[in-house]
Amino acid sequence: MEEVIVNTNNQNKFEQSKFMQVFNKFVYSDCFFIALVLIISICWWQKWLFAGLSILVVLASILFVIKRDVLPACSILLLTTSVVSVRKIPSNIMDLWPLVVLLIISILAHIIIYPMKSLKLGRMTMPLLAVLVACLLGGIGSQLEHVIKADIINALWLGGIPLVIYFLVLNYESIPENISFAQYVAKLIFYFGCIVVLEIAIYYISNWDFVMENPLSVVHLGWGVSNTVATVLLLSFPMGFYLYYTSKGPKSYLYILMSITHFIGIASTTSRGALIVGSVEFVILVIATIFVCKDKKRKEYLIMSAIILAAALFIIVLERNAIIKIFHIIFVDGMADSGRFRIYTEAIACFLQSPMFGAGLGYVGDWKAIIDQKGLYQIHNTILQILACTGIIGAIAYLFYYAERIKMLFDKWDAFNLFVFLASFGFEGYSMLNTGTIQTFPFLAIIMVLTIAVEKNTKLTEYNYIQKLFFKKNKEGCLNGNNG
Repeated sequence: MEEVIVNTNNQNKFEQSKFMQVFNKFVYSDCFFIALVLIISICWWQKWLFAGLSILVVLASILFVIKRDVLPACSILLLTTSVVSVRKIPSNIMDLWPLVVLLIISILAHIIIYPMKSLKLGRMTMPLLAVLVACLLGGIGSQLEHVIKADIINALWLGGIPLVIYFLVLNYESIPENISFAQYVAKLIFYFGCIVVLEIAIYYISNWDFVMENPLSVVHLGWGVSNTVATVLLLSFPMGFYLYYTSKGPKSYLYILMSITHFIGIASTTSRGALIVGSVEFVILVIATIFVCKDKKRKEYLIMSAIILAAALFIIVLERNAIIKIFHIIFVDGMADSGRFRIYTEAIACFLQSPMFGAGLGYVGDWKAIIDQKGLYQIHNTILQILACTGIIGAIAYLFYYAERIKMLFDKWDAFNLFVFLASFGFEGYSMLNTGTIQTFPFLAIIMVLTIAVEKNTKLTEYNYIQKLFFKKNKEGCLNGNNG
């Protein structure tokens, strides 16, 4: 017992040391994210895949060991996706196995060094469990061709991994009291958008002649195509407006200006769906921010908005012919359905043939080009994906999942929840035409962290459904099975 006390004291001394105080100021600041943006963008630009992955995983591993709060380390891992600049992962990627071992050891070390004070199940545990079960049941009794191995892998990938991320971050985050969890998560998503904007700019500069000759060509950043990067930006630019609302001084203006570049980035992907959804999202966001800001901040925001609007109108008038040509390319030349109606018809047929459990997440469809590396048939519509692959059971589970997420947003209707609602509107709305809701990394991982931020923001610890039957809450609102 004495040894444990000594170790705990040493641990506390280290956490309170001058070095850690300075270090903490850095990892919870914009400088930390700006450093990550530069590292990732440079490695992506130079195609230093192995170097980029090594730097990021080593940094995350160090943070897991020396910091009680897992949020900075998890932030690095969530951004790691965007360092991949190649379309096809090289065959020697397995040479990086020591990084995987290092990461696993550092996570286990964190669990040992910084044990949970008490178990938190959170409001999303039961909905996520329901989704996992529905995914695992998908394809039962289906006569349609589906690969059972892919059924299981995709069920764990879409249902299991988000649950694990949610549970671990919820129980092992320990952000300092003087740092806003909501602001930190907003910065994470906002700077992810900044990475995307930089990579799009580099892509266009590097492939200018090709893009001019093929204006409807897909933007391919390696880790994602036009649809993927547009989805990131639909999530990120509302967070920039929230950061403007919560910040003071010149820095706050930069958040707004960068958010506008995120919206321009959406337009540059030439994705019709993203531009339509993003435009609606942007207009509502601009108006909502007027009402959220108060007094001096509102006046400042209105003046800045007027200046930006005047500058935008000047550019539109000056470059009207080029802008008209761009819109013609996107909305006239590019008005083909990209095969979606064909997939949607097939998805409805799958549901009608296997209405209860669907065709399974390992369903082998007619169009091989839309099967991802895990064998998941991408239907490009959240509702049809759920119905086709998991049937009525999946629809019920996902209804539970979405209902709880929406309820949390409206349990405390404040500025943060409003901006999250608008970001979610963009993400979920665009996912009715694309695949954001079936991409575990980076999207479902980000949604889980964002959901925890909303849950913490509401400060409601009423654990419902089955949880109430087995657990009682302690004074901190954490669940404890053997405490009264």
